[in-house]
Amino acid sequence: MPQPGAGLGVARAGLVEAAITFGLVLVVMAAATDQRVPPAAGGLAVGFALFAAVAIGGPLTGGAVNPARALGPMLVAGRFPMWGVYLLAPIAGGLLAAAGYTRVLAPAHPPRS
Repeated sequence: MPQPGAGLGVARAGLVEAAITFGLVLVVMAAATDQRVPPAAGGLAVGFALFAAVAIGGPLTGGAVNPARALGPMLVAGRFPMWGVYLLAPIAGGLLAAAGYTRVLAPAHPPRS
């Protein structure tokens, strides 16, 4: 079950989870769904983004990144410590990434060669 590191409060842990989820969702939307990105680059980009999210978030919050990844162990353990950090913060980060992508990156034109 993911849990924040020592001395990491709810606000900071939530910010970390929101930020790493933001980064992962932004990369997924940009690399895996955008027609301007070569298909072979999508999987590699998403894999590196997930690795970075877990490498950064792991020591700080357990690096759940995904509400389902946190909820399953919580249900099995029958405990829900800091549930907002692991359920609400990733959803907020994902929504912000989706909004940012659709408003900023998706309408952009590819670079001219």
